[in-house]
Amino acid sequence: MKRYMMRIEGMTCPSCEKHIASILKQIGAKSIDVSFRRREAVFELPHANVETAKQAITMAGYEPIEAGEVDATREYDYIIIGSGAAAFASAIEASKYGAKVVMIERGTIGGTCVNIGCVPSKTLLRAGEINYLAKNHPFLGLHTSAGTVDLSALIEQKNELVRDLRQTKYVNLINEYGFTLIQGEAVFLDETTVEVNGKKLSANRFLIATGASPAVPNIPGLAGVDYVTSTTLLERKEVPKRLAVIGSGYIGIELGQLFHHLGSGVPPTKSAKHTLSKFRHE
Repeated sequence: MKRYMMRIEGMTCPSCEKHIASILKQIGAKSIDVSFRRREAVFELPHANVETAKQAITMAGYEPIEAGEVDATREYDYIIIGSGAAAFASAIEASKYGAKVVMIERGTIGGTCVNIGCVPSKTLLRAGEINYLAKNHPFLGLHTSAGTVDLSALIEQKNELVRDLRQTKYVNLINEYGFTLIQGEAVFLDETTVEVNGKKLSANRFLIATGASPAVPNIPGLAGVDYVTSTTLLERKEVPKRLAVIGSGYIGIELGQLFHHLGSGVPPTKSAKHTLSKFRHE
């Protein structure tokens, strides 16, 4: 069975994709993938000649430009490893230019910002601010108070927001822009080939956008205690009585402020001469 890629002009919407796919199915084509954004159809023909497919598509009012046999392992123009904001931005732009893109993700779609960074931290920071202001505000005549923080409920609300935004701002864009997502871990076999879930995929261009993870310092005795990182801290179910933050960058300052506002005792610590030492003074 031979595999072909056909460039097709005249497709303008998902309905066109379905129309082309039904035409190819009628002549016996298998494994059909049609994209109006890429202006192409990829399919396998067990018996019919590719010229038969071109004629059928022409009769339906579309314009097949070219068709050729393709290697099943070289279906993609661009392979992206990772699925965070940078990966999605690149996939969307490449798709706009007609590239056939596949994105490979071994973990949760969306990367740092929506899952464990900006979105969860900012919603919890707002909750902490409200709790703090209820107990400490400068206005005479306003009598406010706040009870014990139910961190478990706050974390569940945060997780619901993350799930919603991950779906609408990431997952839903995959079909909208017409690229492919494969869940699995990519291993490079050579400079043009990766293997994912036992399948080899090749492309001319790659983007490695796998992000980063918290660095755990080599502190004597640290391995023997129940420490948290910037990721695991935002999954705790109870507010700790005291929280020592090691590091004086913006993430450390932000999380220290958050848990101070929720009621934790946060002693001042820093690992450099100045807070935010890697940033400009202004």
